[in-house]
This record gives sequence, structure tokens and C-alpha cells, in this order.
Amino acid sequence: MPVEDPRLRLRRAACEGNLDLIKRLLAKTNMQNPDPENGWTTLMYATSCRHDYVVEYLLQQGHEDLELSRDFENNTILMIAAKYNSLEILKMYATLFPSSVNMVNKQGQTALIFASKLDNLDAIKVLLLEFGADINQTDFNGNTALHYAAAWNQFQAVTMLIERGCQFASKNLSGWTALDYSYSMEMKTHLQECARAHHEETKNSRRRNLKITIDSFISLDSVPITTRSATFPLVKTNVELENNNQGNYSYSNGSLSPNDLNPVKRKESLPW
Repeated sequence: MPVEDPRLRLRRAACEGNLDLIKRLLAKTNMQNPDPENGWTTLMYATSCRHDYVVEYLLQQGHEDLELSRDFENNTILMIAAKYNSLEILKMYATLFPSSVNMVNKQGQTALIFASKLDNLDAIKVLLLEFGADINQTDFNGNTALHYAAAWNQFQAVTMLIERGCQFASKNLSGWTALDYSYSMEMKTHLQECARAHHEETKNSRRRNLKITIDSFISLDSVPITTRSATFPLVKTNVELENNNQGNYSYSNGSLSPNDLNPVKRKESLPW
């Protein structure tokens, strides 16, 4: 009876999650064992089937020590994890190899693009919030993750990307925006509503911050000037001012004259 090629058995064991068989086969064949048809390594097959314990074992055994896995299209482990929404593997791999977060394949696509076009929201959150993926990184045609999400009709991914700051009006190399790539009229309407809501929220946030800044200056007038702790441009917040014998108010990084503390003059000098 002919013995099956151990390389084929290793790939199948990775897909099945048969860790005991994998341990035995590693003594007979190359651990990475790239598939001659697509370039997928043992780790890639385990990742696509979401066997995180197999992935963890292979990484511990040095699967990626010599070079990071890439198939014939230059897809990475992180892209496959994002595609199949394998969150534990995604976190594990990105923690060990943070440089892989923004790696691109032959089309310039990132792991974030893979997650966005398939509406894998958890993977999008992990990539953006935990590993700082570049939300506006483009492929080699200038398309952002938002272009892909709109073209693939992924409503939730579109909402999340716009809320996280993906540029709504960004154009690709052909001059097309995500709105132009909308799969349907419903998607086009959804994109416009999300962009409008994000614009309003950004505008209101700026107004709130400005009001807080103005109120912080105005509130200084209710404190006796001789005991006031103030915040001035280029001066640390809440630095105590001391009145010395020469009539000047001083602080650790310089000095201020009494006129500088005049409330009327200070209001007139405000930039707004």
C-alpha cells in the first residue's frame, strides 16, 4: 500500500485541527510546507480553518522565524485571519508581528481591506483600536477600505469606517470616491447619511471644546487676582503665581507683570 505524501497529510491535518498528527509529521517534512498550487503554508491552512491552538503551537515551534508566511499573491496570515474573522489568531499574530498590520499583497490590499469588504466588524475593531491599522491606507489603485465596503454593499462596515475617520471624499487613481463605487442606491444613501452625521458630530465636538476653553478663561474672573492660579499660553496649567517684593508675579518658567493679569486686558487679547 503506497504511503501518502507527508506534505499532503500535514496540510490536511492543519485543516482538520489534528494537532497530534501535526506533531508527528513535523519530524518528516518542512514545517512551512508551502502548497505548490497557491503558496499557502501550514499556518495559513490552520488560520483559514480557525484552529487557534494549532496556530499557537506552530508559532511556538518557529514557523515564522525565518520569514513571514506569504502565498503567491503575497497574502499574509493577518489577511487570512481578517478574511475568516479569526479574532484570536488575528490578535496573536499581530501582537507577535506588529509590522504585518499594514502589509499589502500584490494588489496593495491590507488586512483591514479584507475585513471591510466582508463586513467582519470584530476584525475591523481589533485592527483599528488595538493595533492602529491605517484606516486611510489605499491599495495600488488608490482605493481605501471604504471604497471596498461600499462596493461590496457592507452597510455596517461603512458606518464603522466613517465613524472612525475614514475619508469619505477620498478619490482613487481614476478619480472615483466610495460614493461612486456604491453597490446600490441604498448604499449611496447610507454613505451620504453616515458622512453627514459624522460631519455634524465633528462640528459639535469642536464647538463643545471651544466652549470649554472659553469658560475656563471666563471662570478665572471669579477668583481673587492675588490668589488665582491661571493657565497662560506656553505656561503649565494651574501654576501658582507668587507676588514678590518688586510687585511682579512670577512662576517657575518666567515672570509676569501685574498688568498682564488685568482681566479686561486679558479678554481683549484673546484670539477670538
